[in-house]
Amino acid sequence: MVQTSETIRKDNPQKALQEEDEVTARAKAAFAEIRAMAERGEFPEMTLDEINEEIREVRRLRKERNHS
Repeated sequence: MVQTSETIRKDNPQKALQEEDEVTARAKAAFAEIRAMAERGEFPEMTLDEINEEIREVRRLRKERNHS
């Protein structure tokens, strides 16, 4: 069965949505900060490979949390 926001955490769907909202809000804030840095000509101290690895790790943790 494909997991969606409706099928994940049937025991407490409100908690799952709240957790997702918090993660999404933090991710959007981080993206906005990186974008602002780029517009100012500043660059993060991470390489593109390191940034991609961080993204993969967050996705892995989300998947793990949603399948628990």
